[in-house]
Amino acid sequence: MAVMSFSLMVYGFAEHHLRKVLQEKKETLPDQLGKPTAKPSMSWVIRKFKNIQVVIFSQSECIRNLVVNMDDFTEKVVRIFGPAAERLYSSA
Repeated sequence: MAVMSFSLMVYGFAEHHLRKVLQEKKETLPDQLGKPTAKPSMSWVIRKFKNIQVVIFSQSECIRNLVVNMDDFTEKVVRIFGPAAERLYSSA
């Protein structure tokens, strides 16, 4: 019960933060029908991240991560969530 409550709290916080930043910057994201919205659901945003993968490969003691299947939508969401998210989803 505690884990579910915590998960819903994080989900709600993420949705609130996303909508707040979109409103502040007067930006929108496309909804399921492709129409611009400043109030996307977190469920929709999470579904758009479903196909993103991190490919890890190594060459001569150098391990690299490559993030694949990012599109304009997911890149915009990552930018909205700030530097920590950008580090997680960068291909460095």
